[in-house]
Amino acid sequence: MRTKHGQGFSRADIRPRKRLKSKGLRQFRDGGHTLEISIITDEIEPDAFGAIQSAVTWGVLRFELRKTGGKRIPDVPAETIRRLGELLARVGGAITAVSPGPYKKAGTLLGNDKLTGTGWWDDGDLFERYRAGALGVLSRAFDIARRLSARNVIIFTPERPDAASSRECPGRIIELLQQAADMAAQKHLGLLLENDVGLWADTGENSRRVIDRVHRKNFFANWDPANAYLAGDIPYPDGYSHLRGLIGNVHIKDAKKTTSPFVEDYEVIGEGEIDWKGQVHALRSDGYGGFLCIETHSEPHKENSHKNVTALRRILAEAEGKGSIE
Repeated sequence: MRTKHGQGFSRADIRPRKRLKSKGLRQFRDGGHTLEISIITDEIEPDAFGAIQSAVTWGVLRFELRKTGGKRIPDVPAETIRRLGELLARVGGAITAVSPGPYKKAGTLLGNDKLTGTGWWDDGDLFERYRAGALGVLSRAFDIARRLSARNVIIFTPERPDAASSRECPGRIIELLQQAADMAAQKHLGLLLENDVGLWADTGENSRRVIDRVHRKNFFANWDPANAYLAGDIPYPDGYSHLRGLIGNVHIKDAKKTTSPFVEDYEVIGEGEIDWKGQVHALRSDGYGGFLCIETHSEPHKENSHKNVTALRRILAEAEGKGSIE
C-alpha cells in the first residue's frame, strides 16, 4: 500500500514492485524504445563546453552533467548554466540527467571527514545536519535540472561502514530518500539511485532492496554494472535480474578486478569482464527506453571516451541486427 505523500511506512507495508512497462517510468525517459548513447561531459574533459563540442563530432548529442570548470552540480555558476543551455540549443543537444552526488560521503557533507562511526545516522543532531545539507544540495540541483530541461537527477546512498553488522540500509536514510523523491516529484523529475562500491546500494540486489523500501513512483535505478562487478556482483545476468523494469539510466564502462582492494580498474568497453553484449541485448529485449551513458573512468579520458562510443555503437548495431558499425 503506497503511503501518503511524504510519510514513511513500516516494512509490513512494503510489497515487491512489479516490472514496469507503464508510462510511470517512461515519463522520466527521453529515448523511447530505441537505445541511445549519452555521455558524461567531464569524462571527456573537465570543461563541459569543450566536451560537448568534441562529442558532437562523434555524433553524440545527449549528455549527463556532473561537473564543469572544477565545480560539481549544483555549485556551477548560474551564468555557466545559461551558456550551456545556449550551446546545447545551437548544436541540437540535450542534458538527460544531472548528478550532484550528495549523500555519498556523510563526513564530507557534515564537515568531518573522520566521521566513520557505524551508527552516525542514529545521532539526532548529526542526522538532521546531514538531512539539511543533502536536501539543500538536491533542491539546487533540481532547479538546475529544470533550467536545462533534464528529466532526471542521480543520487547515491551514503557509504556503508565496513563494520556495519547489517547490509540493510538504515530506516532513517530510507526516509530521507523518500523525502528527496517527493521533492523531485514536485518538480516533475525522476530520482535515480546509482549503485557504487562500498555504499548501501552497491549491487543489483541491494539496490533493489533500497528501491522497494523507498517505494516512490519516480524513484528508479541508475544501473552501473561495472560498479556492481567491483562490489562483488555478477552484474549480468544476476544483478540485472533484480532491477529489470526498474532502470531509468545505465552507466557504461568496463572493469577488471585487481589484487589490491584499494584499486579500482576501469577499462574501455570490451577490455574488462562485463558482459556488455548480453546486457545490452537484454535491455533491448526487455523494452528499456532510457539512455546508455558512457562513464569512461579511465585515462586518457578523451581518447578512451571516443573508443567507448565506437565500441558501444558496435554492440548496439549487433543487438539491432544491423551488423557491426565502426
